[in-house]
Amino acid sequence: MAKNKQNAMLEAALKYAAMGIKVIPLQAGTKIPATENGVKDATLDTEQIVEWWTENPKYGIALAPDFKVGGLCFLEFDQRPWLAEWAAEEGQPKPRTRLHKSGGKQAPHYLFTHTEKSLELGNTNGVRNGQEHFSFRADRRYVVAPPTIHESGRPYTVAVDDLPAPIPDWLVAKMAREGVSDRQVAGDLRPVSEDMDEEDLFQWFDDAGCKFGTADGDWIPFEICPCAGHRHSGQGVRGCALYWDGGALGFKCWAQNCPSNTDRNEGQSGISYLISFLSKEYQPYDGIIWDEESVVDRAIAAGMRIEESALTPEAGKKAVALAKEQLRQLQDDDGLGIDGTAESHGRSSTGGRYVGSQSVRRRTGGSGGRCDGPAGPGNKRRAE
Repeated sequence: MAKNKQNAMLEAALKYAAMGIKVIPLQAGTKIPATENGVKDATLDTEQIVEWWTENPKYGIALAPDFKVGGLCFLEFDQRPWLAEWAAEEGQPKPRTRLHKSGGKQAPHYLFTHTEKSLELGNTNGVRNGQEHFSFRADRRYVVAPPTIHESGRPYTVAVDDLPAPIPDWLVAKMAREGVSDRQVAGDLRPVSEDMDEEDLFQWFDDAGCKFGTADGDWIPFEICPCAGHRHSGQGVRGCALYWDGGALGFKCWAQNCPSNTDRNEGQSGISYLISFLSKEYQPYDGIIWDEESVVDRAIAAGMRIEESALTPEAGKKAVALAKEQLRQLQDDDGLGIDGTAESHGRSSTGGRYVGSQSVRRRTGGSGGRCDGPAGPGNKRRAE
């Protein structure tokens, strides 16, 4: 099929496909997929590629990983030290492989092929000085590719036009030491109850005004931090996000000055803080998330704090009694039962659409509410 010589994006997308690299289109000037299912729609099919970029020649390009030995994977740096410094630290030669540069910071994006060890590691992120340092994208996490135009107006570029090489074992080990893999994150989280209603929970987030971006692997980013009411400076795509793999639920904002990090009680998880915060700012979540929640857990989920430092045996008994009484009041006032379920709230669906199999991968539609930060004037939110 002849290439359209006047469409640089189409030519580049077809070249990637010829290299065996799956592509998807991005909305012009953004990192947001232009297809309904995001990275799941990535393809090598030339007819589909021509159709996409004929539809809009200004679409950007994203590349998708291939989770198998010999399949594509990406190592993207946001700040130094970069790969050359890592190689020097490890006494290893810097690997030669395909290299792209971002249109914003001109940061390096290395393209490798998977080995057994990199498959075992999986998606991994590293943080330095409170901001993202590197991102290893092994599965279901795309990367923006040349010649896409960055929002700054500068294009992504090809720095080394080689075929991707196998990722070295020493580099995989380095990433494992310097970062945290999604598998580690999931292992540290409490599994949700089999009775948790995924759509109901995400509808509650939506009703509270939380606006999600496109899922990045098992992370679903917030477009603004729901606890701070704004996007923290220097944050990457996953700088503030929910973790949801269909079995475990978590929340992390990497900004050190975020209230979810500075105001959280000792021992309280990020997701517990977020549920508590939104329960106070919006309304308590009336469904089941985890099994065998203690009455204190339910009180916190309803937006009531009990300072752990005061929980001596005697103070603990008083605190639990107080929590029970507060929950009974909630039951009387709002129909919220002591078991954490709602007797009658009359909540209705606003038509939010959920795309994906066992977990939420991309969400569109839904209602506006308040999730811009602390309560007060101006906290009413968007109508999409």
